[in-house]
Amino acid sequence: MSVNECRVVTYNCHGFNQGSPYLQDLLLSNDIICIQEHWLSSSDFLKLSDLNKDFTVIASFAVDSVLGCGVLRGRPFGGLCIFVKSDLIAKLNIICKSDRLIVIQMNNLLICNVYMPCDDLNLFTDILGMISDYIVNKDRSVDHYLVAGDFNCNFLLPGPSNDVFRCFANSCLLSNTLSGASHGNLVTYRHNTLNHSSCIDYIFMSSVLCNKLCKECCSSG
Repeated sequence: MSVNECRVVTYNCHGFNQGSPYLQDLLLSNDIICIQEHWLSSSDFLKLSDLNKDFTVIASFAVDSVLGCGVLRGRPFGGLCIFVKSDLIAKLNIICKSDRLIVIQMNNLLICNVYMPCDDLNLFTDILGMISDYIVNKDRSVDHYLVAGDFNCNFLLPGPSNDVFRCFANSCLLSNTLSGASHGNLVTYRHNTLNHSSCIDYIFMSSVLCNKLCKECCSSG
C-alpha cells in the first residue's frame, strides 16, 4: 500500500450522538479518520465499529476510568479512535492506547491520534515526549509518520505551548499540512454561544511525506 494514495482526516466530533452523521460522511470518502471526543464507554464499541463495516476501529474510552468507580455524573467526556480502511491493511500494530493518545503502525505508516489538554503545559509536554519517543524508536519498516488531532491551541499565535511544540516538531522533522493554506480565514473550532472560533486541529507529517503531498496538490492544479 502506498501512503501517497491515502486520504487522512482528523475530526473532534464533540460526542458520538452529535458527530456521527458527519463521521459517516467522512468514512465514505477517506481512508484514515482520527476521531477525538466520542464520549463513549467501551461497552459502546459497536456504535463505532458498526458505522462502516469497511473499516477497522482502534479506540480508547476515557469515561471507563470514571464508570469503574460508580455512576457517571455530568456529561461524558474524552475518547479517541482511529478508523482505518480494512482493505489497505497488510500490517497493523497497536503501539499505544490511552485517554489522550493512540499510536498505531499501519503498514509502513506510524499514526498518532492525540487529544491535547487545555492549560496544562506539563501534560502537554509529557504527551509530546511520548510521541517523540514513539517516532524515534519506530519500527524499521516505518517510512512515514503523522501526528493528527485536537491540539487545543492555535499554533499561529505566540504562547508557551507553541514554543514547546515547535521544538518537538523540529526535532521530529514534522511539517504542518496547513502551512500552505490561507491562515487568516482558517477555522477548525467554533463556539457559537461564546462567538469564539480558532484553528486548533491539525495534521503534522514527516517532512518527506508532506513534501510529496504538497507536490501532488500543486501538480493537480
